[in-house]
This record gives sequence, structure tokens and C-alpha cells, in this order.
Amino acid sequence: MKIEWLEPWMPIERPEEREAMQKELHSELCASHPLFGLSVVALARRYDQDDVLFELADSRVAEVHLTWSRKPEHDPRWPRTTIFASATVWAEEQMRPLHEETGPF
Repeated sequence: MKIEWLEPWMPIERPEEREAMQKELHSELCASHPLFGLSVVALARRYDQDDVLFELADSRVAEVHLTWSRKPEHDPRWPRTTIFASATVWAEEQMRPLHEETGPF
């Protein structure tokens, strides 16, 4: 998958950072969260917030606002998660409008 990352998003390139984001996500998920039990790969993160983009095994992506609680949240609405059909859909519906709205950082 080739994505042109726009500010404030940046790719997660170091394996140890990718693993840390994935570990934090899994630590925050309660059993009724939509991502619970799914395999994910951290792709990118916003450098101005705690949002991380994860790829799911079926090629969908999830934009997740991590809470950094390091324990399962009681409410399945947290960590806040929006799932998109693909990274391309996410880029057009989320990343590009945010970039155009906020301008350069």
C-alpha cells in the first residue's frame, strides 16, 4: 500500500514503535470493543494527538484515539475507533480534509 502521508500524519517506520502502538491498543480493548481479538498493524500516527492508524487483516483500516490507560477500558466506545473500508478511503475521507483544513503545522 502506497500512501502519501500528509501533516499531521506520519508513518510509523521503526518496528519497536509499531509494536509499542499495537501493544498499547490491545491493552486498552475490552471484550466488546470492535477491534478486540483482531490482528492489527500500526501504520501511522498523528504527531499532534494520540491517534494511530491500524491496518486490519482484511485490508480495512481503523483510526484509533488511544487513551494510554495501559488497561482495558470499561466502555467499548474507548479507545475511540473509526473503521474505513481501505487506507485509500481513509486518506480521502479523513487525512486529506484534515490537512486542507488545518494547513501546514
